[in-house]
Amino acid sequence: MAQEQATGALTSAELSFLPKLGIGFAALLLLYAGLSSSTLMGPGIGASSGGIFGPDATLLAPATLAFSIWTVIYLGLFGCAVLVWFPDSRSNERRRTGVWPAAMSMLLNMLWITAAMRGIVWATIPLVLAVLASVIMLLERVRGRRAAGPAAAIIVEGTFGLYLGWLLVASAANVMAVVRHGGSNPAGAASQALAVILLLVVIAAAVAASIRYPRVWGIPIAVCWALIWIIRQRTHGALSSPLIAGLAFAGAVAVTLAFVWPLMRGSAPQVRAADGAASLANVPRTGR
Repeated sequence: MAQEQATGALTSAELSFLPKLGIGFAALLLLYAGLSSSTLMGPGIGASSGGIFGPDATLLAPATLAFSIWTVIYLGLFGCAVLVWFPDSRSNERRRTGVWPAAMSMLLNMLWITAAMRGIVWATIPLVLAVLASVIMLLERVRGRRAAGPAAAIIVEGTFGLYLGWLLVASAANVMAVVRHGGSNPAGAASQALAVILLLVVIAAAVAASIRYPRVWGIPIAVCWALIWIIRQRTHGALSSPLIAGLAFAGAVAVTLAFVWPLMRGSAPQVRAADGAASLANVPRTGR
């Protein structure tokens, strides 16, 4: 009887057609925006808005190669849009709660690309923060719900972990770019102080996120990836800064330890069932 009730509950939680269509449409819009902003179809975002997003425009701008992480993130996002069309009884609730934040993050990302390419610089800060908030919303909604299989785990723990980790650093870099657009000297004392403050905030937020989402391994990977390329650009680029490079290195170490330390201690996080109905189906039967 418990198993029949569980099956019925899972069927009622099946993802409807509208969210599937919504996330597919959002993925296509993001694909178009991503391609139009790449160097394959033009100068790219680095050369837009007067070059304020270039690698030597601000102290928190990473080397150009750092942005190759977007290829992995985009592939994961498109995989997410495809995955929701396949039936999967164990992760219906996980998908149902996460599909709209995922679609929202894609649409907001598309709007950010449009604003950056069209030189609407002031709009990029609220937009990047909105993308960040939507990704956090998704991770909060699926937090503690076990993925049904490797594909679902890679999509969320991998893709959206990379997404969140990159956005934490990108948000700070975006603020620096807007300040630079306002006429600030990128190598001046004020810019140095702002970069230090923003980098400390990023490190603290990344450590907190790694602790909050211990299974989302994409977060520390993306944060460390971004920080490594900031170190590379501040030690080899035209706008050098040993202070920022050293702080970025310390941040990468701190974020890595925040993720690895609980694993070394063997304190695996508690994970609840994929949904309440599935937990009923897994209750062991006892004889009379």
